[in-house]
This record gives sequence, C-alpha cells and structure tokens, in this order.
Amino acid sequence: MRKSFSTCLLPLLCMMTTASAQQLSPEVFRTLVVETVLPFSVRQYQPAFELSLEKSAGALDFSTPEKAMASFFHTLDAGDYALNERCWTSASVLLNTQKNSESGKGPEYWANYWRQAYRGRKVELLHRIDYDRYVLIEYRVSLREGGRVLETDTLVLEQEGGKWLFTQSLADNPIHMAWKAPGSRIQVGPKTVGRLARPAGQ
Repeated sequence: MRKSFSTCLLPLLCMMTTASAQQLSPEVFRTLVVETVLPFSVRQYQPAFELSLEKSAGALDFSTPEKAMASFFHTLDAGDYALNERCWTSASVLLNTQKNSESGKGPEYWANYWRQAYRGRKVELLHRIDYDRYVLIEYRVSLREGGRVLETDTLVLEQEGGKWLFTQSLADNPIHMAWKAPGSRIQVGPKTVGRLARPAGQ
C-alpha cells in the first residue's frame, strides 16, 4: 500500500511541534571570581624623604629610583618638556606623544601647567613598592608655607639602558591603581561584558 506524501510528513511535523514547545527558564546571572595573586613589597621612607630639585640639565641622575624621582620633579619645577622626555622609557615617550595628540595638549601646555603646579613646592617620597621588575614610589607635593598637601600619587619606574626611567607599562595594572587597597583585595570587572550588557528583554 502506497503512503501519501502528507502521511509521511506527519511524524516529522509532530517532532517539530514538540521541539517548538521546549522553553528555557528565566536567565540567572552569575559571576565567576578568579583570583590572581600579585606579590609585592612595601617600604616606608622614615622620615619622608624630601627631594632636592636644584640641578642642571646635565646633572640629571637616573642611577637609582630615588635619584630619578628628583630628576623628574626638577624637570617639572623647571617647566622643561624636552628635558622631561629624557625621564621616560622610549615606549612611554611614544605613548605620551600619542595621548597629547589625542587630547590636544602639547608641550607648551604641560610646561605651563608644571610651572604653576610644581615650582617652589615641597616634594617628599613616602613609600617604595617593589613589584616584579618595577619600582613604584608614592610621593607627596605640598606648600612650603603652611604645609598644605596639594597632591599625593604614585609613579612607576623600570630600568632601560641601565637607567631607572618612568614608564606607562603599569598604567592599568592593579598594583599601580590599588596597592594601598584595604586587606590587599580588590575586584576588577571585565572591560566589556558582552551579552550581559544588553537591554532587558532582548
């Protein structure tokens, strides 16, 4: 007995109907915490180490991280952009130039800003952090009269060509951003969360 074409399709249609009836439960959003351990050491300058900023361009010294800090802030106090570039690694000089181009802030802008922000200020080193091949130094800038603190931040140095130079290599590294975090624990989320960032219901 010959089966009709429609009769042959019945089992397939039944399977498709059953499949279409399958439903997913509501989404349950979760997070996975992956711990990355970053060992580093911290030492405090006791007392805080005040930098001497009076030196000539030829006397810039990069033999130690501390002397490099003094040379760096000398260039800020002098408002000398070209001299300041000598304080950075070659890769960081290129990156700084790129950022200046994107922001529209060139050497003249920074030279004027540095003169206003750092000339005649008191600069002290507070902590030294050793991490991998890097040295991070926390510093404080304050008024000489009255002692009001104007700025506290951390700079990163690494060796290049036998000199301790400043680097942007750790710009986004948790050690640079959060070495003082309470309990030495932070959570860093992904830069893009993909499908979890879509509007609800889509």
